[in-house]
Amino acid sequence: MTDSDETPLWLFSLKFYSLEGVRESLLACQDCSGANINIVLFMLWIAPHRRVLSLDEVREIVSLTRSWSKNVVFPLRKIRQSLKKTEEGIVAKDSALLREKIKMLELEAEKIEQRALFEAYDINCIGKLGLETGATAKANLKIYEQLLKAPFPEPNLEFIVETISRGLH
Repeated sequence: MTDSDETPLWLFSLKFYSLEGVRESLLACQDCSGANINIVLFMLWIAPHRRVLSLDEVREIVSLTRSWSKNVVFPLRKIRQSLKKTEEGIVAKDSALLREKIKMLELEAEKIEQRALFEAYDINCIGKLGLETGATAKANLKIYEQLLKAPFPEPNLEFIVETISRGLH
């Protein structure tokens, strides 16, 4: 994929993820609740458009990404994370180089997943019209929590909602 393949969702995700504290909060939601960060980012991306999702729409979004996440993104992540521990007899710099290459593949796989989300849903048609950005983001994330049957860590959820409420400048 090239830069011309970047969707507005992907560009938003890169910018939002780079904000101070966001990465850690998103990873906490992933680690504690089993959340797919790409789905969380999609929900945050639609929040400024005031689109509130239904439980059925969130189920559909999860279903759309499930196979790709399970068969491509998660295995790449697991391999990358396992390379944090250098195996006996393996040169650390070689392991780090391989880990970085796998990280790039993982990012490319996430970009493909986000493209699927972007192309599957019209921002003007999905969900119903909601209120302000923060309330919309929180409503969408609470529905996702309900589907996961695992709450997000409250401080992380609040931080993410507050951050999206401030907007991206």
